[in-house]
Amino acid sequence: MAKVLDLAVQQTANLPKAFDLTEAAHQQQCRELASWLLSNVTDLDSLEQTTSANPDEYPDVLHLALKVALSKRAVQQLPKFRCTVVFAMYNEKQRMSTKAECPTGEDFVRVKFQQMNFLFQGTEHEWEVVGVDDGCPQNSAALMQDIIDNDQLKNMKVLRLQDAIDQKLPIAKLLKTTDDSRKGGAILYGLWDACKRHQQSPVPHYVLYTDADNSVDIAMSGLLINALKGDSVCSIGARYGQPTAVRRNGVSTDNAEDPHARQIHVSLRHRLRQCILPPLFNIADTQIGFKCMKAAALEPVLEDVTTMGFSFDMELLLRVAQRAKEANEVTQPLVAVPTCYIDSTAASTFYEGTTSEDAVCKPYFKMIDEMLRMRDRCRVGGSGQAELDFLEWVKDLSFEGYKKLAAASLQQFPVEPSVNTPISSVCQLSLDDLKKLAQ
Repeated sequence: MAKVLDLAVQQTANLPKAFDLTEAAHQQQCRELASWLLSNVTDLDSLEQTTSANPDEYPDVLHLALKVALSKRAVQQLPKFRCTVVFAMYNEKQRMSTKAECPTGEDFVRVKFQQMNFLFQGTEHEWEVVGVDDGCPQNSAALMQDIIDNDQLKNMKVLRLQDAIDQKLPIAKLLKTTDDSRKGGAILYGLWDACKRHQQSPVPHYVLYTDADNSVDIAMSGLLINALKGDSVCSIGARYGQPTAVRRNGVSTDNAEDPHARQIHVSLRHRLRQCILPPLFNIADTQIGFKCMKAAALEPVLEDVTTMGFSFDMELLLRVAQRAKEANEVTQPLVAVPTCYIDSTAASTFYEGTTSEDAVCKPYFKMIDEMLRMRDRCRVGGSGQAELDFLEWVKDLSFEGYKKLAAASLQQFPVEPSVNTPISSVCQLSLDDLKKLAQ
């Protein structure tokens, strides 16, 4: 393995250590390296384990190319299937642009096409990528359609959430305007449309969703699809919480989030979610924009989801898992799959344009309230007295209390060597511990 690792590292000798999501050359280098790995390395799994154990020692492109190579290998071995990838768009003019047009441009429409084309080239599988305009004031739908038409990109489709509202489609029944959605409504419409259009598909249909930016290389889709060969109905990409998961900062740009603060917030969210939503106990990374579901398991629950904001993921996972267990007695409906994730913070809409303390804390605190409401809507049971006491405290937690909790945790718990996992000591905090930190 040492010799193989040396050869692989040699292939990256003239490549940058950090991956720049705005550089078209870096995307091409990843695909070229993935092809080399497939042709020259027989034990990709061992190489993945070795490099991911010490992620800082190796260039980002090697981590990513390994995952892409493993994905392509899986796709080549699977029987024929159909794959739809959905993403939402809001204020995406900058990131849809090329770097020449805008410093933060990721050219994500063309990049997504190239990634899927690379993944499925030489196979009989069918694929499509669907971008859904979430009421974007910059008219992202028209911008994407222009790129598709001008470059004659096949298998690329554009939808508008406004059309679903105007046509009074059942998936949009809770929306009066697109302002009632913040990503969730658009993604749910895209998933619903994909399921309906291919309802009579003669081959298995897998529906994925991701983010508009290039943080997730969707050429890794084969990893998530391959994980559903058995009874599991939903696979969830993992940036952390899995042995070979890798999360890299890439080339930092404006609006970059402090990795230690991020680790604290993610760890607190995971700790609170363990109690509020026990069915998701073993899924550390519920919010990654990279999930795959069997269409047959997804379609029946889509119209039941009522969360239209960033936390819609958790309700969707809950409902998919609950139905799978009720219908088929599936023992493990959800499965986490390690991925390589390159952070894209430039032009992000998550923090509303700023990384002040309030702006960083606000979306995480809002998720707590949304989790509590999900628990009631989805009728999550199994409450012992300890759990009820915990829930009572969480319900009374104010925004100022959460800010104190996060600030105190930031001071008390140092960043762990790897940001690939939530901070273990935070995830083990008792109710009394949390109360003291929030004072």
